[in-house]
Amino acid sequence: MKAKALKPFSGQYGRFKRGQEFDAPEGYVKEMVKRGLAVPVRGKEAAKSAPDHPSKAPRLGGQTGKAKQSSSSPEARASKISPSTKSKDAAE
Repeated sequence: MKAKALKPFSGQYGRFKRGQEFDAPEGYVKEMVKRGLAVPVRGKEAAKSAPDHPSKAPRLGGQTGKAKQSSSSPEARASKISPSTKSKDAAE
């Protein structure tokens, strides 16, 4: 399936510049369209259907999993604090 890159990207089927037309499997092209990186090319009308601002296209993904423990917690700070090489009592 033919597609046209809306912005530069690289992937499984090569590196593409903005405006470059490429040929790739239909599933790959659909994924790039979903990510806002390309539009399918089916003639002149397909090129006109490109969004005005591809950067404003919705992006997939997000944060998953548990949040990291704050480094300001006493447990985290205790593990990062290293004992000094000499104490003040030993210096006297």
